[in-house]
Amino acid sequence: MPELDSPATVDLPTFAIGPTLWVLGRARRWHQWRRKVGLTVHVANEVLGVDASCNPQVGQENYYINVTNASRERDIVVTHVWLETTPPVHIQDAGAPRQAAL
Repeated sequence: MPELDSPATVDLPTFAIGPTLWVLGRARRWHQWRRKVGLTVHVANEVLGVDASCNPQVGQENYYINVTNASRERDIVVTHVWLETTPPVHIQDAGAPRQAAL
């Protein structure tokens, strides 16, 4: 009985790489779409008063942060907010709850 030669082995079929990456990218985009938030930061200076020439006397700089749920299908819980500076500044508002469900 003649021995059959085995075909050359290919580790990874190259024709499958492009479609596989496309499917994985679509799956990740769909997964991330389900949990999406909007973030708005407004910077304002505190006005302490005006001087004799009607120029405002500017006080400290304030940051107003607003987080909104942009997901249609999921509830999102915000547990903490911080500004990525050196060192990091963690936002602690006494009037706001520790966790907020959006």
